[in-house]
Amino acid sequence: MTPPRPRRATSSGPRCGNNPRAQLSDADRQAVAEFRAYLDARAEKRRTITDQVRPIENVPDPEELL
Repeated sequence: MTPPRPRRATSSGPRCGNNPRAQLSDADRQAVAEFRAYLDARAEKRRTITDQVRPIENVPDPEELL
C-alpha cells in the first residue's frame, strides 16, 4: 500500500464551491458576475409579474357571486 501524499503548505485545498480559500480566475469572476446579473433580472421580472397578479387575487370566487 502506498503512503498518502503529503499536503503542500501552499495548497488551498480542492477547487470547489465549499472551499472559501479557492482562488477564482478572471473567467470565473466574470461567470459569477454574469450569473448574478441574470438572477437580478429574473428577480425584477418576478416582482413585475407579482405586482400585476396581486390585484387579480382579490376577485371573488364565482360561486359566491351566484
